[in-house]
Amino acid sequence: MAGGDLLDSPALLTRETLSGREQWRLDDGRLRVELLPALGARVWTLHDLEHGVQWVWRSPKVPLKAAAPGANYDENWAGGWEELFPNDALGDFDGRALPDHGEWWSRAWTAEEAEQDGRPAVRMTLETRSVPAKCEKIVWLAKDRKAVRVRYRIANAGKTELRFMLKQHLALAIEPGDRLELPGGALRAVNPDFSTRLGSAGPFEWPNGLDKSGRPVDVSAMPPRGRDKEFVYVCDLVDGWAGVRRGERRLRMRFDKTVFPHCWFFMDFGGWNGLYTAVLEPCTQWPKDLNEAAAAGRVAALAPGQTLETEVEVELA
Repeated sequence: MAGGDLLDSPALLTRETLSGREQWRLDDGRLRVELLPALGARVWTLHDLEHGVQWVWRSPKVPLKAAAPGANYDENWAGGWEELFPNDALGDFDGRALPDHGEWWSRAWTAEEAEQDGRPAVRMTLETRSVPAKCEKIVWLAKDRKAVRVRYRIANAGKTELRFMLKQHLALAIEPGDRLELPGGALRAVNPDFSTRLGSAGPFEWPNGLDKSGRPVDVSAMPPRGRDKEFVYVCDLVDGWAGVRRGERRLRMRFDKTVFPHCWFFMDFGGWNGLYTAVLEPCTQWPKDLNEAAAAGRVAALAPGQTLETEVEVELA
């Protein structure tokens, strides 16, 4: 079909089985999105059908399977586009023991058909156990462009203030030569001892830093597979978007920067676990430890009965 016809094509919603679990598929002829409600409500496929590019990274080492709540995240990380809530770093916060990389990724969500902006949608819901919260995630395809939209709703169901972290966690199927894209910000190494390209914590001006010999290094450039690894914060974003470019192809995530004012990138080019991926992580805070972020005044919070509603869009071009 011609481009104009594709813009008017209907989006189809279907259900099938993958690895013994229900998979929901949204497909409008331009973009195919596949969701796994029982496996953390993750997006398992972002397939640009026009250009034959599937942007979601899937681990070649970890099979797609359910993980028990509280399980070690790294040992169970199969890939996909997930979200982390209410925390990242394992530990105690506000009198609660919070699980590794939060709770959403390891829980089975309830899914049902819905409609959003006149388009078929998947509505997924979950009541968390680690904190008193009612969570909702609605996913649908945009009508006027090649994009998937996600609406989040998090309600504090407790009687006291709920302080938390919310973070996107989109593992990208990158290739050497790809470039991470941001509108700018202050670049910091999460841990200089982990970094192989950055020589100090910074801050630097995105995307340029200094390596361990004091020479310039462009953190946005994806190197060949080898022994490199990197984990960075980009703080105080000047605009609400981040993404990756491959020649003329592009993935761009758009979000409300008043909700996600920072963006993290975890990158393994073979040096961490022999993998090759970069993880796109717009986040409500930095650093990753909630206690440290709270002490710095950089933690999200909801009063009793208060609700956070926000949208994220991923557009492919």
